[in-house]
Amino acid sequence: MTNFFTFIQNNSGGYNIINNVVAKNLIIEAENAKKAIKKMRDITTNEYRNFCACCGERWNEWIDDEDGTNSPMVYNVNVFEERPSNLFDQATIIYYLNGEVKKLWYDKE
Repeated sequence: MTNFFTFIQNNSGGYNIINNVVAKNLIIEAENAKKAIKKMRDITTNEYRNFCACCGERWNEWIDDEDGTNSPMVYNVNVFEERPSNLFDQATIIYYLNGEVKKLWYDKE
């Protein structure tokens, strides 16, 4: 059984990195939190992991198995039922266990 784990990008340095690899939200399907964190680290690599002394790390790795959900979620909203409302860009990439990658909401409002 797999779950979806959501990693929300911190705007370290005052900006978010949004491209074909990373977005404001990374949702990773995995068997457990440990595997999701490893996949997130593989995706973000050093190029997307910068640190700002005042803002902190770009990606929070503090998740555990209980944070997994049955469907892709951002701010407790199923991304296929509703677009999460937030003041910030909600560009999202879902990395499925089977290797499929799906991008959502790549527009600026």
